[in-house]
Amino acid sequence: MTITAASLLELGLKSLLIAGLTLAILRLVRSRSAAERSLVAHAGLVALLALPVAALLLPQWTPLPAAWSVRQAAALPVTEVAAMPAAALRDAAPVAAATWNWPSLSDMALGIYALPLLLLFALMALAVVRLFAMRARADVLVEASWLSALAEAQRRMGFKHGTALLVSEELRSPISWGVLRPTIVLSPKAVGAVGEAEAIIAHELAHVARLDWAKLLAARLACALFWFNPLVWMLARESHQLREEAADDAVLMADIDGPDYATLLVGAARHDNQGALLAAHGVAPGKGSLKRRITRVLDASLKRGPASASWMLMSLVLLAGITAPLAAFSATTGQRAAAAAHAVAAPAPT
Repeated sequence: MTITAASLLELGLKSLLIAGLTLAILRLVRSRSAAERSLVAHAGLVALLALPVAALLLPQWTPLPAAWSVRQAAALPVTEVAAMPAAALRDAAPVAAATWNWPSLSDMALGIYALPLLLLFALMALAVVRLFAMRARADVLVEASWLSALAEAQRRMGFKHGTALLVSEELRSPISWGVLRPTIVLSPKAVGAVGEAEAIIAHELAHVARLDWAKLLAARLACALFWFNPLVWMLARESHQLREEAADDAVLMADIDGPDYATLLVGAARHDNQGALLAAHGVAPGKGSLKRRITRVLDASLKRGPASASWMLMSLVLLAGITAPLAAFSATTGQRAAAAAHAVAAPAPT
C-alpha cells in the first residue's frame, strides 16, 4: 500500500468517523458507570489503532461507482494520452526531462504527516525513559502503615500480583504504572499523610488492576497516528477522565468515606506533577475535570459497578463491526487508473 495524499485523507476521514461515533455513544450512555463508559472509550481507541493495520490486511472494498471515486492517476487523462500522436510524445519527452517543478502536495504528503508523528513518538519515548529512570532512583517504602494499607487494598480488590511501593522526591503527587511489574510511587508529602494511606493506595491500585497505564499508552499512540484529528484528542482526554473516575469508584466501593476522599482529590490537584511526565503518564486535565470528579464522588445515586459482560460484548462489536468495513472501504481508483495507464503504454498487437 503506497502512502499518498489521497490515502492519508481517506484514513483521516475514517478516523474522524470512528472517534466521532465513539464520542456520540459516550454521550448517549452518560448515565452508565464510569467503568462501562471507559470500556466503550477504549474500544474506540483500539479501533483507531487497528484501522491502518486492517487497511493493509483486508481486501479492498470499492462499492462506489467509478465516476464518484477519487482519482489517483496522473496529470493527463488516459484518453488525452492515447490521442496524442507518437511524434508529439517524442517531442515532449526532452522538455519534460529538462524542466524541474516544485514537489506537489501529494509528493510531500508523507513528510508532512511523518514529522509530527515522529515528534510525538519521541516525546512519549522520552517520558517513558524518564519514568523508569525515576523508578531506579526511588527508595523502597518500608513504613508499616503504608505496607499494611497496600496489603489491605490488594485483599479487598482481589489483586494478587506483587506491586512495588516506592517514594521519590521528584514527585509532587502519587503515580502508578507498569503492567508486568506494576509500580506505585509516592511523593514525600503523600507519605506524611498516613491517615490517607488507604485511599491513596486504593486509587493507585485500581489503576494497576485495570491496566490503565497500557490504556494510556494506547491513547497516546492513537493521538500520534492521528495527530491531525481533533476528535481523537478529545476521545483520548475523555478516556483519561473516565479512567480516573473508574478508579474513584473503586475507592468508594472499598468503603472509603466519600467526603474525605473528595478532600483528598482537592489536595492532590494542588500538587500535581510536572508536565514532562504527561506524555507517559496522563494528559493535561480538562476544564472542569476536578469538579466533575468531586461531583461524582459526592453523588451517592450513581452507578459504580464494573463493566458487565454485555458491555464487553458491545465493545467488541464496536471494535470489529465498525473497523473492518471502514478499513476495507476505498473511495480511490488508483488501481483501475494504473491498469488503464498500463494498457495505453503496452504496444498494440500486430
